Amino acid sequence: MIKRMKLINVLVVLSAVSMLLIGCNTNEMKVFNGLINLNNMTSYESDTSINANVNVTGLSEEEELEVQQLLYMINNSGIEIHEKMERNEDQTKVKAEMDLDMNFAGMAMDTSVWVDGDFTGDEIVIKEIFQLPAVMKMGMPESYRNKEYFVIDLSDINESMEEEVISKEILKESIELSKEFQPIVEEFLKGYAKDFNFKKDIISYEGEEKIDGETVKVYQMKFDDETFKDFLQYAAHTFVESDSTENFIREYFGIITKLVESMDIQNEIEKEEMTQALDEMLYIFSEDSREDVLNSIDTFFDTIEDFNIIGEEGLVVNYKIDTNDNIVNTNGVVHLSISQNDIMNIQMQQYYTEEELAFAPEVSEAEEETSMEDVIIDIKLEFNQDIYNINEDIDIQLPELTEENSINYMDIFKIQQEMMNTQDVYNIDSTDVYNIDSTLNF
Repeated sequence: MIKRMKLINVLVVLSAVSMLLIGCNTNEMKVFNGLINLNNMTSYESDTSINANVNVTGLSEEEELEVQQLLYMINNSGIEIHEKMERNEDQTKVKAEMDLDMNFAGMAMDTSVWVDGDFTGDEIVIKEIFQLPAVMKMGMPESYRNKEYFVIDLSDINESMEEEVISKEILKESIELSKEFQPIVEEFLKGYAKDFNFKKDIISYEGEEKIDGETVKVYQMKFDDETFKDFLQYAAHTFVESDSTENFIREYFGIITKLVESMDIQNEIEKEEMTQALDEMLYIFSEDSREDVLNSIDTFFDTIEDFNIIGEEGLVVNYKIDTNDNIVNTNGVVHLSISQNDIMNIQMQQYYTEEELAFAPEVSEAEEETSMEDVIIDIKLEFNQDIYNINEDIDIQLPELTEENSINYMDIFKIQQEMMNTQDVYNIDSTDVYNIDSTLNF
């Protein structure tokens, strides 16, 4: 039964990913090409906003009081993200900056993150810099509250350890394998999209708009609950039945095997576990198991047929595409309406066979009446993203780091190790131990 659940989880995820691989008609291919172009951009800037609204019904008065504060916090919060990114065409050199403005019911928590990665030279560079928000610094030992940045630098970590935490050879090998695999993935996805022929049109052309004086075409992807589940089931079937899927999976795991071999794992148990995981995945997508896999997919979707997932407002995503087939704006709403009883029933039916369910204890009338007090969780997520300065020169400046204004991962690691032996080091009490561990758990 556990293997069946692993299978279902894998295929549902793949089906969800297929929402990005829709094909067949002109509108769907237009969006598909825009999504492919997102991955091939060498630079861009973007502004993203995210807001959520959560409502829970069916709770007792006591339970309502318990969740009231949490719901108030969620429903009066928002996230604004400004991102800049530049990389080379091989995607072996990347620099990025992200500013996050988070508002939690009036409590601001603003921060910035910088990433610098370079795999082109003899020395591999992987550096991440986090600007410490004021609320986070409040939980740090007093001697560190003047620090502005927290730094994770691979070279510093390797220098501080007796052995390399991450081998340079393994990193270089993984980058080369990634470059080798990328065209394989792209060709497979293009073929999969062309063969994809869902019975309903889920993307419609909505007309033209002007963005900064430029004409863009607007396409809308829309699902209600029934169409969403039908789409996922069709996508899972198509993925399993496609003649190219097994070859694609073999190529994928061939590259994974090369990477595992390059890691020179000495632990025989780890080797055996990795080999077993690869064999199980290959079996799932082999022709010998195809009928069983398809039956498992159908059984799963039969189970959730009467269970609601998508709310009344549906899952709606609008794509605005310029004359270069670049997506310059994405906005929409995801409305989920989930029943606690439905979730429990799905779990029961998926984890237990019919024979096992026959031995389940009978539900009394009183318990059945109580179960009718179903808890419904209603979640509405709204988002908007503008993308601009595509493939143009982007200025990204990493902050200047000094011993006075920054603390690195190894500093925190050493402090934690010392505090495990004694809580008197640096006059840090047990509260500070907790604060460092919980606050700086990157």
